[in-house]
Amino acid sequence: MLRRFPLLLPAVLALSACTAQSPAPSQQAPATPAAPTTTQDVTHMPDASAAPASNPVADVKPPAADSVLYFISNVDGDGALSYEIGNGSWINYWFGFPFELDGTRYYTGFAWETPEDFSDRKEPKYPAPGDTVTITQATFTANPPGSEKPWKFHDNQHSVGEFGGNGKGNTLDETRKPQSARTSEGNLLLAVPTWYLVSGTRMQNFELLLFNPHDLENTDNKRWTYVGSLYAGEDNSAACDTDAGGIKCVTRTGTLAFSSQSGDPMPTLRITTEGGPAAEIAEYRYDASRNTYQPTSR
Repeated sequence: MLRRFPLLLPAVLALSACTAQSPAPSQQAPATPAAPTTTQDVTHMPDASAAPASNPVADVKPPAADSVLYFISNVDGDGALSYEIGNGSWINYWFGFPFELDGTRYYTGFAWETPEDFSDRKEPKYPAPGDTVTITQATFTANPPGSEKPWKFHDNQHSVGEFGGNGKGNTLDETRKPQSARTSEGNLLLAVPTWYLVSGTRMQNFELLLFNPHDLENTDNKRWTYVGSLYAGEDNSAACDTDAGGIKCVTRTGTLAFSSQSGDPMPTLRITTEGGPAAEIAEYRYDASRNTYQPTSR
């Protein structure tokens, strides 16, 4: 049974720090599996004008995934990582990201939510490829060493941006590592490796998220902003059958690199995709008018 409670920060964070076992999956969870709960290593690739963001000390256990969902939704899922939060909307844990900026250690837990559904239909709704979901987040900061509770709730966000398709978010790709870079304005650009299936082909992407560590009071800025999704390869080995004269097997893998030019508020992104007859290079620059990365003409 799902229970909605007021946010009791000390109690929940104490539970987050002490719980060693992963929360049990909900019996009501949809067929889509929850994203992995393990924290990923992060490869930091700073731009030329800013100091690199460092990986936080690993001796502090991150908040538990089910606590992250509670801080986002204010609904207790009894340890589940995917559950309904009201009006037909489901929250699903995505992944956790530990990082350090300017001496402050952060931990952000991401989730994605399906839209609310107020219809009175009795038959099931089948999602379409264009049915996206909303990224949400809860961010914590580390307390000083020796504190009774290792983490302090910083803020949450119910709309970082929309991504995915077919009514679900793209899955975290644990075979590739997230990468990040500091911007000239002191923000952090995070590239999250993901995948999704299209007719048996595993499509690889990088989801781009921008973290703003600055004071947001009296501004329209967000703590986290989704700034696009970039193609980074594909693998159809599960569906190809070259020996039988069927679909040709194709495996292409993209490598992401950051670069910066003087005066640019955001780094330029370059993805080199190998696996075909020749390597292909795609370059992307941030378009402030669209708040997303766009391909450049080469």
